[in-house]
Amino acid sequence: MKLTILGSGSAIITPTRNSPGYFLKIDKDKVLIDCGSGPLGQLTKAKIDYYNLDYIFISHSHADHLTDLMGILQSIRI
Repeated sequence: MKLTILGSGSAIITPTRNSPGYFLKIDKDKVLIDCGSGPLGQLTKAKIDYYNLDYIFISHSHADHLTDLMGILQSIRI
């Protein structure tokens, strides 16, 4: 199992912290946990192939945990 922290901040993005987002790889399963603002850029920086996500888990419905959900869904469907 490997956890990559994409962001651990709040809705207010700073140069050093993004909104919450985590990528979890368990064996062959790819899981995105929360997707506040900016996870696609962070996944790209970390050289993680996110096109074939197996699961997306949103912990709760605050904007800083799901802001980029629609963009991610659109990106992985191309």
